[in-house]
Amino acid sequence: MLRYAYHNKSKKKSFFKTINNETDIYRKLDLYDQKKNKFKKGGEKVWRKLVSIIEENLKFSEEIFVKKSLNILLPLIKTNIRKNNYLREFDTKSKFDPFDYKIINKTIDLHVPRIGFYPHNKINNNTKKNENRKELRLKTLYRLIKYAHKNNTNLKMIRMGSWMNENKSFRCLFPNSWRKSKKVIKKNNLATWGQFINYNSSINLTLKNRFIKNYKFPIESYYYQCSVNDLKSYLKSKIFTKK
Repeated sequence: MLRYAYHNKSKKKSFFKTINNETDIYRKLDLYDQKKNKFKKGGEKVWRKLVSIIEENLKFSEEIFVKKSLNILLPLIKTNIRKNNYLREFDTKSKFDPFDYKIINKTIDLHVPRIGFYPHNKINNNTKKNENRKELRLKTLYRLIKYAHKNNTNLKMIRMGSWMNENKSFRCLFPNSWRKSKKVIKKNNLATWGQFINYNSSINLTLKNRFIKNYKFPIESYYYQCSVNDLKSYLKSKIFTKK
């Protein structure tokens, strides 16, 4: 991410906007509370100060920039690890794992915040557990829709902004009306950076190698959406129709 920030520095926008809005760095530091989704007390002020110091390193070569910047960030990364602070991408206990959501203007804003959204065709030795992972995801999504609708009866649409929408094995969880709407602007989350992580949490070297050629994301992140009724009907047909 530091290399991305280095290669995407621009006179047209501030360095702070690049590193804050287009990388996921601050969420990994002991300045940010991922459970509450906000900076800890005084954390944002410290983060801005750190970015100012990191920005001064732009005058050096890429390798020196990365080395000096890492030396600044590593203590806060290590503290986060040592404290075993909550990291949303490793949360396996969410109510609708691996999905999460919030309501925005009568719309379900869907998220897949956790690393390890296994493709349904990945089978290991536990065949019973992996016998139909796709069906498990369909059922989980259906429960989420029912729960959200129970507490918000006026819901009209469901949407999600993520690189995952470009993946066929993910889109098969949604009806044909699940269509692309607009590009995701902020890239400081797994909705963009998650493309470099495989289902088993290892690095996707193919995409990583494509990325470092020009520091452009191999898979762009877009919002897809459809009506809640369309998705509910689709899920019911997949779950309850006898094969």
